[in-house]
Amino acid sequence: TLKDAGNMERLFELRSVLETEAAALAAARRTPEQLALVKSHLDRMSGEEKWEDGSIDADLAFHREIAKATGNGYIHSFISFVCEQIRQTIYYARQTNPLHDLVRINVGEHVRIYEALARGDSKGAADAMRNHIHGAAERVGVNLDLRKPGHPQSSKRKAAP
Repeated sequence: TLKDAGNMERLFELRSVLETEAAALAAARRTPEQLALVKSHLDRMSGEEKWEDGSIDADLAFHREIAKATGNGYIHSFISFVCEQIRQTIYYARQTNPLHDLVRINVGEHVRIYEALARGDSKGAADAMRNHIHGAAERVGVNLDLRKPGHPQSSKRKAAP
């Protein structure tokens, strides 16, 4: 479970690797119809449901739709597979952060991802997704900066033969 030591960190690390590249691919490959679906999920996240569980469903659908827009079924399947774990991190963030600030920041991060997708900007989409995932990680107490001294993963890597 995510409550086990390190599992939440590992989930965000996986998301950072996979979803950053997925966003880059989606920016290059997405169809106008797929972009419209991403936008519909974003609109739902920022609309009337933003304080409720419906916005969490829309958030997850936003990420699944970007994965689908890569045109790679494996990426879509993988991201869909981890969505329930991602849902748990969103619930945790909502319990540990002021909801108004959390929603405003989270929606803003998703807007920047969408805008890069709309421009067809692969680098911008990857950067926006990375910033979102790193921000989401920080909001639940996970630091993904592997270069920082004292990070558990950085010390393990140095010790490996």
